[in-house]
Amino acid sequence: MTKLTLLHIMLTIRQHNLSITEAIILLSISNTAGIVYQSDLLNLNFSPARLSLTVNKLIARGYLASTQDRQDARRHPLYLTNQGYDFIDQLQKEG
Repeated sequence: MTKLTLLHIMLTIRQHNLSITEAIILLSISNTAGIVYQSDLLNLNFSPARLSLTVNKLIARGYLASTQDRQDARRHPLYLTNQGYDFIDQLQKEG
């Protein structure tokens, strides 16, 4: 990774007023639409409490949407919103 790439990533995260943790979660969800954070995001090695708080914050800020699974009411898959996709698109553009 070049210095320019790292600088671009940090500036993009800062422009969106996100934390590194929030950016990592958004990137993870962008790779797997419909991810269920209770089980699928635990491999990121964040505590369940931190994941829950961060995901709820991203939902409140409009980066993520959560829906109820039709077949299992306990599951709430997560999806990027347009704002979430805008962040990912901007992050993937270099300079």
